[in-house]
Amino acid sequence: MEHSELRDTESRWNIGLGGDMPIGFGLSLAMNNKSMEAFAKMSEAQKQETVEKSRQMHTKADMEWFVNSLGK
Repeated sequence: MEHSELRDTESRWNIGLGGDMPIGFGLSLAMNNKSMEAFAKMSEAQKQETVEKSRQMHTKADMEWFVNSLGK
C-alpha cells in the first residue's frame, strides 16, 4: 500500500468532517482503551461493518454497550 493510500485509509476513520466515523461512536471508542485497540486491529471490512452497526445505536447507553462489547 502506498503512503497516500495509507493516509487516505487512516483519515477515513476520523471523526467529523471528512471521516466516516459517527461522532458518538468515536467519542465512546476514545473512552475505552480495550475497545479502541480491538477496533484498530480490525481489517478495513470489519471496521466498516462495525461502523455501520454503530449507526443502529440510538441512545448513549446502547452505544456504550456496543463499544464495550468490542473490547471483550
